[in-house]
Amino acid sequence: AFEMAKQLVDQGQKLGLLVLMDTPLQNALHRLIFKLKRSFIIRRILIRLNNSKSSPKEDRPNYRFSLTSPYVKIIKKYRPTPYPGPVTCLITEGATGNLENRDWKHLVTGERKMFRLPGTHNVYLGQNVEITAEKLRACIRTAQT
Repeated sequence: AFEMAKQLVDQGQKLGLLVLMDTPLQNALHRLIFKLKRSFIIRRILIRLNNSKSSPKEDRPNYRFSLTSPYVKIIKKYRPTPYPGPVTCLITEGATGNLENRDWKHLVTGERKMFRLPGTHNVYLGQNVEITAEKLRACIRTAQT
């Protein structure tokens, strides 16, 4: 959403509202990739210890695919540029960071608003979807006035 909004503004479009929903910062994405790599490496070592050396290579699980996926490659190369408009961020209580974080300050040069949602990333669109929807409706109503 952030990049699409940035491109629309760059093309001269006016946006009434940009809401980022429990969106990690780029640095958080890089930390996540590091954790995934470490996790996959540990799993591969354990699998090699548990598998006999005689098992065919085709039968062994391939954990490397997710580390070389196009999505991970794009995340690693993506370097966002500043967005001049206002941004509203809905962040779950379980998330770390906020819009006042120095990473967001250089990416959002317009007004920054942050609202906390109960729960974690795993439940804000599940069991807490009504609360999330109401907060989003309130953001839309405010932007329309």
